[in-house]
Amino acid sequence: MPNIVSPAGRASYPNVFEPRAYGDQEPEFGINVIFDDDADLSELEAAINEVAASKWGKKLPSNLQTPIRVGDDESKPEYFGKRFISAKRKAKRGKPGVVDERRQLLTQESGLFYPGAVCRISCRPFAWSYMGKNGISLALGNVQRVGDGERFGGSDDPSDEFSDVPVVAEDLY
Repeated sequence: MPNIVSPAGRASYPNVFEPRAYGDQEPEFGINVIFDDDADLSELEAAINEVAASKWGKKLPSNLQTPIRVGDDESKPEYFGKRFISAKRKAKRGKPGVVDERRQLLTQESGLFYPGAVCRISCRPFAWSYMGKNGISLALGNVQRVGDGERFGGSDDPSDEFSDVPVVAEDLY
């Protein structure tokens, strides 16, 4: 199945430049994308249904976990009541490409891709069964930044919090 390009949404927990490992797991790249209520996820939903039918036929497991979820944690207002997806990629498969609106490569140092930036991802659904659990997950392909958004979390800009302090030469020694 070819990769599917998601509609535009807000990047959350993007670790697309450096892989992370949690516990004993293999290092991986990953990102969550949070969608507005009117986002059309029908192409992604159809691909998920196709993968599920291919693995389990017409009788889907009762405990099937799917990659399109709805945020239910009120302590995370950027997620609450919104649909979102998570996509991951094992580090051994290489780093995902991250490009801007004009498909020019972005680097972490540019600072242009951050939690809250508007983006699209390419991804491929795949089915899995592990230790009695069944699900469909999304393999991360690449990422495209398509616009600015209000930054999620993190710290405030220090230049907004502090004022200039006069420096006297004798104070330096």
